[in-house]
Amino acid sequence: SSLFLLISSWSDSTKTIDGLKKVDTTYFNMQIPEKWEGIDKNSETLPKPKSWAIELASISDNVKYGFSSNILVLSQKIEKAISSKDFSIVNYVWATWEYQEFTKLDSEEFVFEDGDKSTLYTFEAKYNSKSPKLKYLQIWKVCNVSNWFLITIALSTDIKTLTPYKDIIKTFKCL
Repeated sequence: SSLFLLISSWSDSTKTIDGLKKVDTTYFNMQIPEKWEGIDKNSETLPKPKSWAIELASISDNVKYGFSSNILVLSQKIEKAISSKDFSIVNYVWATWEYQEFTKLDSEEFVFEDGDKSTLYTFEAKYNSKSPKLKYLQIWKVCNVSNWFLITIALSTDIKTLTPYKDIIKTFKCL
């Protein structure tokens, strides 16, 4: 797996990270690896969430063991106001039930660039019985009191250095 060169520079008052490209959506923008390719939201390779919308899906061109690292951002309207951190805790319980062969590796307080706090969970699991066991970084972010976003980065279990992927998550900004 390739590590991203994490040299920060300032341009138009926006922090950019070398090796990443900015992606704009209706509700947020963030930076993802330049070499990762976008996946059409209707692609057969993506999960079919019941009540969530796929906002962003991108995949690495580096295939290892039949798997490519990827990022998936889902959204849903919020029924009542809740903080990103509280929402993250509640939905972590859901994740422990949803995935198979779930093993928690870490949880840490995470501060987005806008100062909003959440909890970043790192775990290994299978998405379903046919998928390989993967390493996941998963966090929830509430934007504008009306939408929540689930940000998931899936990686090969042999990737040990997670800082570059955490730096990708930090670039998430609500619009």
